[in-house]
Amino acid sequence: MPRGYGGVAVLWQKSIDRYINPLPDGSSRLQCIELVIDKPQIIISAYLPTKSSNDSYDIFLDRLDQIYEIVQKYGGTHEIIIGGDFNEDLYNPSNNSRRKQKLDELMVECKLKTNSKGLTFINVNGIDTSEIDYFLYTDPKCEPSKRLIDLSSNVSDHHPISMRIKCNITREQQSRNSGKQKHKVRWNKVDKSRYEETINSDIGDYIEMLNSDRINIELITLQAMDLLSDTAKQLDQKKTYGKNKLKLNVWNKEISKSLEANKLAYKNWKSAGRPSNIDNLLLTEKKLTRKIFRTAIRNEEIRRKHNERNDIINYNQNDKQNFFKLIRKQRQNGNTFINDLHVENKIFERDDIINDWNQHFSKLAIPSEHPDFNYQHLALCEMDYISIKG
Repeated sequence: MPRGYGGVAVLWQKSIDRYINPLPDGSSRLQCIELVIDKPQIIISAYLPTKSSNDSYDIFLDRLDQIYEIVQKYGGTHEIIIGGDFNEDLYNPSNNSRRKQKLDELMVECKLKTNSKGLTFINVNGIDTSEIDYFLYTDPKCEPSKRLIDLSSNVSDHHPISMRIKCNITREQQSRNSGKQKHKVRWNKVDKSRYEETINSDIGDYIEMLNSDRINIELITLQAMDLLSDTAKQLDQKKTYGKNKLKLNVWNKEISKSLEANKLAYKNWKSAGRPSNIDNLLLTEKKLTRKIFRTAIRNEEIRRKHNERNDIINYNQNDKQNFFKLIRKQRQNGNTFINDLHVENKIFERDDIINDWNQHFSKLAIPSEHPDFNYQHLALCEMDYISIKG
């Protein structure tokens, strides 16, 4: 399904990986997993279509049929939990739509229950209008779902909902060797001369054992193999993962050359005994090359920011790829919510933000005269519009 048009997922913590089995059942609007506990659970993340298109009702019925098939397949051995956006208000007394009737019939036939927790959908004016998000479940141990409000990190037009499941999870015995990591000897890093010297010095003990009256070939062979393996591991230089390496988000030829010059200056300064006299040429060269290196990094960062801003200005409003690219970048920076809103020398916080945001843009939508407005240009534009339209 194209980005921005739907799709669902199920997320879980890595600590419970061994209790989760992803299932092939479902579609882009229905994703299923199996939770293997004392009483196995089938958890379904659902997103049913809206009423915006002509074929939405047929798609809605098709998704209900898929849910029914999954419940029939697993209902005899598992408890069923279905959570998500159903795009239908089940607790609105004035709602008599055929979609609601079909959903009610499914719940009765599959013995699914739910509960009302308040309005969950927010319209463009920032007003809660309908309850379309639910958990449908068969397990009597499930606690009633709740609506989560006042979440500063929530950027959706839906209030999140949550539900708790009472269950018993027994810890499986972990494999004894699960935490052990096999060490692969990198022979190109092993000091061959030291390896040969060590083996020659210790192998004599095994020769004496072979010449003795009591010979255990199998034991001697195993011990000799351990000697070869342990010696190689001791002499193998352990791999470092670049903890002290410089990590840069930008790179170009100028930065590369300045870094090489800085490394060479540092090496010369270190070889000379690390002189601390400020008049020392090696110390001066080290500081200068370091300054040039940092300047090259800053210049590249500024250049990229400038190019990025120009690209944003030139983006087409229908360019969805770059639109979602900007959203991802904004979320990665941690700016997922607004702390305060500044409008005409006024500062609004918390619950006042949405109301004043609405009022501010409502005012902007109302035509008004402005002293700096170019009415001659407006008249020319209207004439061009009339001529093109005609």
